[in-house]
Amino acid sequence: MPTNSVRLRIWCEDRDQERFARELFRTSFGVASRRLTFLVAPRGKGAASGWVISQSKYEVRRQVRATRRQQGLGFVLIVDGDNVGWRNRLDTLVGKSGSREQGDRRAVWAPTWSVETWVLYLCDEKLDDRVVDESRSFKQTIAQRGGFTQDLLRQAATAWDSGVSALDARHPASMLPSPDDTRASARRTRAGAGPQALAGGTPRHGSKSI
Repeated sequence: MPTNSVRLRIWCEDRDQERFARELFRTSFGVASRRLTFLVAPRGKGAASGWVISQSKYEVRRQVRATRRQQGLGFVLIVDGDNVGWRNRLDTLVGKSGSREQGDRRAVWAPTWSVETWVLYLCDEKLDDRVVDESRSFKQTIAQRGGFTQDLLRQAATAWDSGVSALDARHPASMLPSPDDTRASARRTRAGAGPQALAGGTPRHGSKSI
């Protein structure tokens, strides 16, 4: 299915996740912004991750059932792994491995610690003697460098597919597992795999279809 016929509803924690996902879908997945609907956690009402998890259990499931005959519609949930890690997030949101039903249109992205880690990794930013990995938070590092500028987001999205071999040599999957499967999904989508690939494809590391 061509990506210009794909529509996505995306639940996320904050505007930084939205901005990254919007740029990534446009640049690497080939999905125009007008075909993306973002639902962002309300501010001041508890943990944003808890809101996304709650939405996944009730509202997202309801919408999936109500739209089961609609072609080209996918659902994505984005939640930071934080200190609990991407595997814990995936198990919380989608259950243990092997529970996915054939043709399910939902997926989870769990950047760990956060989407800032992914952006630093993709931009291959130099951090003195520190390695970009999932053992610590890099939110303050991005903030100290001026936040998510459009140039930085575009650079990260462009690097999603191109140059991954060089990136992987410096940041092996054992240190940064959470971006791996989501990148693979992007490559399958660009090859015309359709909304299932957009929504995560076959799970392997930090992104999982459910």
